[in-house]
Amino acid sequence: MIPLNLISVDLKTDLTSANLPSASLTPVSLNPVKKFPWLSLALLLAAYATFSWFFTHAFTQVLTFSRTAYLAWGLVIGGTLLEALLLTTQYDGLKTLIGRWLRSDIGYFTLIVVASLGGTLAFIWSNVTGYFVVLIAAEVLARLDLQNARFTRFQAFIVLTVISILGLALGLIASLRLDPSLGSQIN
Repeated sequence: MIPLNLISVDLKTDLTSANLPSASLTPVSLNPVKKFPWLSLALLLAAYATFSWFFTHAFTQVLTFSRTAYLAWGLVIGGTLLEALLLTTQYDGLKTLIGRWLRSDIGYFTLIVVASLGGTLAFIWSNVTGYFVVLIAAEVLARLDLQNARFTRFQAFIVLTVISILGLALGLIASLRLDPSLGSQIN
């Protein structure tokens, strides 16, 4: 066995003598601005803006901006916060709760009934379900990119929440500005 302190390797001469391309010897830039996931966050912003546009137009066809509409917007914002919170927290407690629930026959039966009801509603309201699938996919992509960029859970939660709320506001403002009939219905 050879002691490690007797082994010496000159890495620079070994690499240059191996006739490797010069591009492999260039240092990698670790600029923090380039590590920020701009593309996935832009997709998240666009997903929430289009959902907000759709929600504004679909909701104003049913009723005008009233207390019910503000309650619905509150639920949308609450759902946005809940989604960001679920993507940035530990799942151990949720796994334990679901595992305990599924140990019984009643738990499995309830899961089957709820899953079939959810599948039926998703099929019936496929145009709305598509928006939710896009929102979830964009937020998961943004969360994974933030995780790869070494953001903490709290930082990722703040970034996801701010971008999502900005997207909702951008879609609402754009739909109210570009469609004059919607702007006249605000009380």
